[in-house]
Amino acid sequence: MRAQIVGTVLSGWLVGCQQTVGGADWQPGSPPDLAFRFFASLSTRDLDTEATLELIRPLPIGVDDKRRVLAQLPAVGELRPTDDEAAKLDGLQRILIYHKRQDVFDIKVIDLPQAVVVLHDRAVLLFSRPALALLSPPELQALVAHEAGHDYFWPEYIASRDGEDARARQELELRSDAIAVLTLLDLGLDPDPLISALRKLTLFNERLGTRANHQRYPTMEERARFVRAIIGLHSRLRGRH
Repeated sequence: MRAQIVGTVLSGWLVGCQQTVGGADWQPGSPPDLAFRFFASLSTRDLDTEATLELIRPLPIGVDDKRRVLAQLPAVGELRPTDDEAAKLDGLQRILIYHKRQDVFDIKVIDLPQAVVVLHDRAVLLFSRPALALLSPPELQALVAHEAGHDYFWPEYIASRDGEDARARQELELRSDAIAVLTLLDLGLDPDPLISALRKLTLFNERLGTRANHQRYPTMEERARFVRAIIGLHSRLRGRH
């Protein structure tokens, strides 16, 4: 069973949070509004971020399921990391340890022209060589924290993808952004590289002629504003200690 969310909806405090961090004029029921409310409504006894994420973290993929995922990967296309790539990938362990996925997610470099960082079926983090060349170590850490966030909401993520529910997909992307921001802040890292990494990937792939379905994703401006809101929420949580 997935861990159950233990928390309370702090209605008056939530309104205050939105006014403080700039979420008050989000359209009610919009993806950023719903994503922000999800995190603002979570509370533990001591308002500790890591403890809160522990409560909503699902059990990892099972061993047999992971074997099936790995067996279904293409037989060709995996690359041996260069020394520089391996050094960047080693820097991701801090993020994986935080989410207790260091022994769960395999890491593979794949042969693709696009710049890609993606969590595949809750079991494998896939990095294309262009992404590893393009992104700095802090940007890779931020993106892996975002991909780890998808694991928290995997059933909803698959349902939104299969049902082509663009609004639900946008909300889940923002929830994963929030997981990334909270992770980085808790580890004493700068959350700003998340947005710079997303911008780099988008621009690189657009120049290559690969355009994402923009209806599935919030705009960069929405994501940047949402990140600022979550930073403000985290600061407010810390201030209540």
